[in-house]
Amino acid sequence: MPLELIDKKDNWELIRDEIASILAVETINQQAKALAAGKDPELWKFRVFIERSNPWEMLSEDDEILSPIVNVWFDSLTFMSRGSSTTSRQQSDNTIYNIDIIAAAKSEKTVEDGHKSADKSATLACQRIMRLVRNILFSIPADSTQPGDDYYFLNLKGVVGGRRLQAIRSFQADHDNQALPVSAGRLILEVQHIETSLEGPEKSFELLQAQTVFNETGEVNYEIDLT
Repeated sequence: MPLELIDKKDNWELIRDEIASILAVETINQQAKALAAGKDPELWKFRVFIERSNPWEMLSEDDEILSPIVNVWFDSLTFMSRGSSTTSRQQSDNTIYNIDIIAAAKSEKTVEDGHKSADKSATLACQRIMRLVRNILFSIPADSTQPGDDYYFLNLKGVVGGRRLQAIRSFQADHDNQALPVSAGRLILEVQHIETSLEGPEKSFELLQAQTVFNETGEVNYEIDLT
């Protein structure tokens, strides 16, 4: 019998979405806490996207405040032969997500030295958001005993078995005199999880009778009655 309609997301998609969701929630939370502490909340602000191939397009010189951008995208998935079935359940070995951080800045005049370099400001802003993202994903919320707030399992306990930071990379800014100075970095996150598929539709039998008998030659005969 043909499969039912496949109308769901795979777990690797849900994990990507949850990573982005955690970051989106926490930037708002961190801004509120910074404001309460008398600090500039803009230093904890970033915008979150998924699967953007050119996220820097969201940055414009016309923006009064250039909020850094975080883009979460799926890279690759490999499965373990051990722990995976040939049907509905597979165990991932490495599922890789890239979390790209992009920050821009404008040159400013200052009282101290007369000039604030845009490329340096962009690099420091990028590194600041890289630090925030790492700390958010690898910290344990105070109320982690409550359902839905367990960052160790990316809020997907039972699906996600664990996560590990594989690397942090920084990219040298590349721009000309007319371009907005941009700095970029990347956190490479490795996640272990299970992947499942549809089962069925299945047909139930009202009665199933079966027996195994051996004849005189030792041959095994399996008899089944589906009536």
